[in-house]
Amino acid sequence: MPREFSGKARGKRPDLRPNAKARKKAAKKAVEAIEAVTYKTKKELRAAKEKKFDDAGMKLKSTAQKKTENWIRGLLKKQRQILDLIAKQHAGEELNEPQLLKIESLPQVEEEISSFESGRKQ
Repeated sequence: MPREFSGKARGKRPDLRPNAKARKKAAKKAVEAIEAVTYKTKKELRAAKEKKFDDAGMKLKSTAQKKTENWIRGLLKKQRQILDLIAKQHAGEELNEPQLLKIESLPQVEEEISSFESGRKQ
């Protein structure tokens, strides 16, 4: 069949795999060459990410310490939000009921922050 642009016949491409049996064999070989990702390999990769000790055997950051740091960060954020609400209230802005309840919780938040900081210093 002639080509659309040049008018020449298309050259036949050489088939490296002459029959279906050879093609299947080549496909099977290609699949075997690919390293399969099994559940075991995924589990090992996950365990390597989550290890708590480095090569020297020193303990890395503990999860309990991270949790308390996150808790303190959350309390400090809550304190900032309450102080912003108080500033809005003093500026004359009308606050809704949940915002007023949040302002009332300021002493509790400050008490929790001070208890964590005093526990940290000891």
